[in-house]
Amino acid sequence: MQSEVDLLKQRITELEARKAELEVKNAEIPELRKKLAEVEARNGKLIKQIMEENNRRDAKIKNTTDRVAKLEQKQLLNDNAPNNNSSDFNSGKNHHEKSLEDKEIDAFLIDVYKKSISDEIRQHNKEKTIQHEIDVQDDASGPACITGIVAIVNNLDELGKSSCEIEVIANTSQDHAQKYIANSIVPHDIKTVNLVNDQDKLAVEPSIVTEFIQGLLEELLSSGQLLEPIKFSPPRTLILVSISIKKLANSFCQVNVARGKMIIAKQTEITAWCLFSERFEDKVVELRSKDKKLVDKTARSQIYAEMKPYLTGISDGYLCIMTCKARKINKLFGYEYDPVTLKKIKGIGGHIIQRVTCSADKISKLTNPQIEHIIEQVNLKMIANHVNEISLTVVVISAHDSNFDSEEMISDD
Repeated sequence: MQSEVDLLKQRITELEARKAELEVKNAEIPELRKKLAEVEARNGKLIKQIMEENNRRDAKIKNTTDRVAKLEQKQLLNDNAPNNNSSDFNSGKNHHEKSLEDKEIDAFLIDVYKKSISDEIRQHNKEKTIQHEIDVQDDASGPACITGIVAIVNNLDELGKSSCEIEVIANTSQDHAQKYIANSIVPHDIKTVNLVNDQDKLAVEPSIVTEFIQGLLEELLSSGQLLEPIKFSPPRTLILVSISIKKLANSFCQVNVARGKMIIAKQTEITAWCLFSERFEDKVVELRSKDKKLVDKTARSQIYAEMKPYLTGISDGYLCIMTCKARKINKLFGYEYDPVTLKKIKGIGGHIIQRVTCSADKISKLTNPQIEHIIEQVNLKMIANHVNEISLTVVVISAHDSNFDSEEMISDD
């Protein structure tokens, strides 16, 4: 009897500990909802900007088309107009020369406008194609995926109100969440268009999501092994093949080994640049914290001057360029400091470097909007995974408690 009481006390203690753990995890739910709302608002704003820019571009293309049509009509009239001033040879000659000059100017203007409108139409068609893909993917995946994630959050809310009663969440929720993370890359494919000189000239910023960004995101969001271990081993059973096939298989293994070493070397370089940038940025913040009037540029120049005696054959320009490249790498995998508050803004984490196969130089050429886009996508993936982990933990605990209650009822009977 005493042993059963002790077991019950132990079980109560375990349940209280689990309840406390779940309460801590439930406290994260408002933050998850806030981040989801921010993403939805940002995507809606971006799509609205794209539609407005498409309307402006349509209006400009129509205006340009009208002007080209007028110029072509004017040129046609000039070509067909008879020369009625043949009475005086000199005046006829002057008129002919003037008409020829006008024709050359008109032809030049028409060529310029044709080229301009051709470029604008191509850009317009490209943006419409991308916009169509965004609409299709948003209609097909966005609402269902967001609903799947919100359903998990709502289920966790209900858990905080009840004891251990919870509905089993379908496995499809995790699939929807993963698809949403992948599809949420697309709405950022287009950047807004800057208007220059009172909207007289349009300068389209380069697309955020390039082919390289898509490949890099696939690596960062993957959880599988990048390097497949391949070894060259002759088959145990005798196979009648030519020596050339054997050499071919051996060459493939050697190439795979060389590729693995190259990728490891790239990852080592990225890690080293991150470490250098962390120390450099920490030093900048240290100097600015001591002297509140010290600006960022002056602090960096001071550090460059102190470093140069230890580095032979290096110029200030090269040192500055390499430090800026390292700063971008550290912004992605490590952290950066807010230029005003000097607070740390974390990246995706150095542990994800082991998923990367590209070089440090490639990553250093990313723009700040591209880096921020990558960080946002990876963080969304982590949030979705965290929500799924919480839901699975709750399901396991609920099932375990149900089994325990059933066993107690059987023992009582």
